[in-house]
Amino acid sequence: MEPSAPAVEPHRLILRIAVPSRLYRTFDYLPPPGCDLATLQPGMRVQVSLGRQQVVGFLVELGTDTTFDLARLKPVQAVLDTEALLPPDVLYGQKQSAVVFLEFNLRDK
Repeated sequence: MEPSAPAVEPHRLILRIAVPSRLYRTFDYLPPPGCDLATLQPGMRVQVSLGRQQVVGFLVELGTDTTFDLARLKPVQAVLDTEALLPPDVLYGQKQSAVVFLEFNLRDK
């Protein structure tokens, strides 16, 4: 069964995006304007603005909470896929690998 977007108002849906970055974390974004929220799935590629650059990342998680001010979050620029390219087990494995990497590096500091 395909995971689907939570039934929430568009301004409350938070997209957690993994991008190529030295920071080992995801970044919170808003859905792109006019996007059908029901089509968003973890594993899809998206284009986002990161600083002054446009980068391609993966949608990792759909949520309704963020530690950031909603007014400061940027929308995703574009959804590049019509279906998820990465299956859930690969996404889960990537998350677990990132956690182990972070724990290992933090322990050595």
